[in-house]
Amino acid sequence: MANSPEKKITAPLKKKKGKDSSSLVTLRGVVIPVDWDSEGKVIANAISTHHEDEYLIVDEENTIEMNNLINEEVEITGIYKKRGDKKIIKVKTCTRITTESPAHKSSGNNV
Repeated sequence: MANSPEKKITAPLKKKKGKDSSSLVTLRGVVIPVDWDSEGKVIANAISTHHEDEYLIVDEENTIEMNNLINEEVEITGIYKKRGDKKIIKVKTCTRITTESPAHKSSGNNV
């Protein structure tokens, strides 16, 4: 069965032979904190997909920006790797998904 162009990939397309497998994927889900330092500061995040999979986010260049996206829905494109039981995504692009609820659209001029 072929994927339609609108469907987002939520799992690796291909696995390479060897211990670590990697492939380019696009994931959509919510950014969640998964590790904190001794002062309670978030030091690691993951994306929780709509299929209840969690992928550890690796993005050394944009750690602060990623912390600002906690509890936000995002679409991440990056390199997927699996190490043991851990699923990891090294971010290439990250876009916040903004959706307006019907309540916001209709609340403009109601009195």
